[in-house]
Amino acid sequence: MSPRLFEEQMNWLAAERTVMPLSDFAHLQRNGELPATATAVTFDDGYAAAVEVAAPVLERLGLPATIFVPADLLERQQEFWWDELERIVLTSDCVSLELDGETVALCPKSQQDRDWRFGSQPKTQRQTAFHRLWSCLRLKTPTELDAAMKSLRDQSGVQPIVRENLRPITPSEARVRSSDLLEWGSHALTHPSLPSLSSEEKRREIVQSVERCTELLGRAPKTFAYPYGDRDLESERLVGEAGFVCACTIENGTVTRGSSALRLPRMQVGNWELADLARVLGHE
Repeated sequence: MSPRLFEEQMNWLAAERTVMPLSDFAHLQRNGELPATATAVTFDDGYAAAVEVAAPVLERLGLPATIFVPADLLERQQEFWWDELERIVLTSDCVSLELDGETVALCPKSQQDRDWRFGSQPKTQRQTAFHRLWSCLRLKTPTELDAAMKSLRDQSGVQPIVRENLRPITPSEARVRSSDLLEWGSHALTHPSLPSLSSEEKRREIVQSVERCTELLGRAPKTFAYPYGDRDLESERLVGEAGFVCACTIENGTVTRGSSALRLPRMQVGNWELADLARVLGHE
């Protein structure tokens, strides 16, 4: 999203909607007291670039927002694995990569490889390869994922780096940015697909994320977002038992009176002009 369009969208929300902290939003929704214009702004993963662009705009307008962070990945200060995978697949000179005994063809690099809008179907061989590898990797446990990424790194010869525009926010930067307007939510410890884990692993990822977030960021998280939007009934139960007031999915939709606080839908906003945002939010 361009900084210009983000600022225009936030200006529109400040004028046309009642923007409130997600925890307050969830409390009012649970009690059936949520205003029709209520809106909560959320960001996933904790990219430093997004915070550097977003926080000043939000602070100027007095708009609260929640950023969901995977505490363990923030502490590592490495590129998120999906960004490293993008670099391996789209920039390496490899013609194929092997994962779990299967060979994934890459074919020669193309200028079109990077012309890929979020959410659209892959159009080139390397885009297709990225999606195939990503789909397999996201279901691995943290230990399996680390081993698989090391193997792909070794095969491709692509060295681990942290690109400035894709780096995670540091814990110290996050503590400085924490305020009554900007709060931190949990995105689990290592951003795994929770349903793919054992019961004990799920519990660790959810429950221990409270303690780790508190240690790193100085405040206990009140809200949770399921990594990749993946959840099952056990995950929802553990999130509730951990004391989170609500949990967000990536299911596209608006929150209604009947929405469960532990599986709130969200609307993913793109690089939209104001007319598109107003139309999607039902305001002509």
